[in-house]
Amino acid sequence: MNFYKFILTFSLCCCVLSTFSQALLDFPCYSVSSGELPNVLFVFDPTIDRWYEVGVTGGTSIEAIAFDPVNDIMYAVDAGTFGTIDVKTALFTPIGEVGIGNGENGFIELNSVKGLTYDPINEIMYATHNVKGFGTGTNDLLFQIDVATGKVIPGAMLNANNIPVDYSIIPEIFDGEIGADVYDAPDIAYNSYTGQLFATQNQGNSRVTITELNPANGQLEAVIYSSPGNDVQGLGISYLGELYGTIGNNGATPIDINTFIFIDIRAATKEILTFIDQNNQYTDFEAFDCFTAYVDLALKMEVKPNTQQPVNIGETVSFLITIYNQGKFLNTDISITNYIPNGLILSDTSWLDLGNGTATYTGSQLIEPNTSVKIPVSYIVDSNFTGASITNTAEIESSFNRDITDVWGNPILLPDWDSNPDNINNETNIIDDNINGKGPNSIQPDDEDDHDIAILQVNSLLAELSIVPELCNRSASGSMQVVILTDGTPPFNFVWENANGLFIDESTSYNLINAIYNQPSGEYVVTITDQLNRKSIFEVTVPLLSNINGNVDCDNPCPSYLVTSNGAISGQYQAKEIIDIKGSVEKSATAVFDICQ
Repeated sequence: MNFYKFILTFSLCCCVLSTFSQALLDFPCYSVSSGELPNVLFVFDPTIDRWYEVGVTGGTSIEAIAFDPVNDIMYAVDAGTFGTIDVKTALFTPIGEVGIGNGENGFIELNSVKGLTYDPINEIMYATHNVKGFGTGTNDLLFQIDVATGKVIPGAMLNANNIPVDYSIIPEIFDGEIGADVYDAPDIAYNSYTGQLFATQNQGNSRVTITELNPANGQLEAVIYSSPGNDVQGLGISYLGELYGTIGNNGATPIDINTFIFIDIRAATKEILTFIDQNNQYTDFEAFDCFTAYVDLALKMEVKPNTQQPVNIGETVSFLITIYNQGKFLNTDISITNYIPNGLILSDTSWLDLGNGTATYTGSQLIEPNTSVKIPVSYIVDSNFTGASITNTAEIESSFNRDITDVWGNPILLPDWDSNPDNINNETNIIDDNINGKGPNSIQPDDEDDHDIAILQVNSLLAELSIVPELCNRSASGSMQVVILTDGTPPFNFVWENANGLFIDESTSYNLINAIYNQPSGEYVVTITDQLNRKSIFEVTVPLLSNINGNVDCDNPCPSYLVTSNGAISGQYQAKEIIDIKGSVEKSATAVFDICQ
């Protein structure tokens, strides 16, 4: 029977459609036979529906492997030696000894690593150490490995009391079939889409039990699946988030030892797919993982090419957003958030203005790996804008793959390897047009490449102001003058208002200079507009000063700039005019000189 037809038949019988043929169509799975010395690497090729031997690894106790899909690396542990396996030659290359970890059970040499799995989003390698025996103190341990050195990472885990330790203790579970607790956790598998850490837990050949553990402290979250039968030794996640595994040679019956299996979490069923070694020459396939894919989308935002810049006030302008699929599988239903800057008014009906300074777009485009799509967005330059440039910002909010679902069949929001897709404009190190950043999770925090800016140059009327203050004895009122510095298009309209928005003066002329006189101290606003509706708005403050002879005669409260810090004549005067103080103080005599009471 054809392999995929076999799976489909099983799935229909269970009333759940398996995605196995999709999950493994382009991404192979690997397993190591640890029953022979040296160990032998096998690969499952889904295009021909069979396993075949790759070669001898050179290792003697390889029972744990895991893939880094971003860098295409297979990691492995040979007893307590961490290293890599070349998937083409099968050769194991050591990196370093895992070493000794300290935790609730004291110092333990982590030299019996049975489980390994990699979180590509947070760049974490998880591992389990097998503690021999049955009963109290023999629980297996969960810890993290530094892939650069191969050593256990100190303090990377938490104990049951959330205190940092080198390793966490995986709690035992009760096995009703044998009427006893189960202490072993021979393998683990991390689902980067959901953040779940799965484990296979058993004791000898008791039964198949799959649990979910807390990746921070190893504590039991849930029992996912449990049934009688030979125990699962290897565990791995396909790129669609499906769970697969291997059964070693500890089984009570030969029907499922050394086999490749599919674990349907939704239906809580296990299915034997095929024997790994068709010639029965090799045994004990405990190390297992699949070469999975990962999500990596990038976004570039730019002013639409061929736009004549600078643009004018009131003009419609378009930006072009390009979404790049740099990952290894199809993405769809991608949502984009555009953080609307001051100066732009959305005019594109394909986008939804949420009214909180953001606009969103959700497309149904299917973006294959190594392809891109372009999405435009149009705005009108606000007639009240007064600056010379506008910075527009966009970010990928979410993306999906319709075949990646939770246990209820709902699409799962996909995490990105080098970005944090969201709708929060909180990145501080955006590099314009960068689509190759490694994001905030990298060792050296980098640009999120799904978050980008585009700068629009705007025609505006830049000007400078000059001010004459009002004298506080009312002998002279203030005046204000504005001078246009840029090459605007006359005639120019000048409108003056006070701080309350009350009209003071308006004039239209071809002159670059405009002034108003006889104005009391206070705040003012002048708006300049040219024939092309380019605009500049300035806020002006006319100060209040004393008259120049030093005799203060104000009917207003004393100006703050004439008040000294301690009331003494020798204090520091904060005046905007030079005050000539006449008279003198001889020796230690006290002088009375009231500037302000």
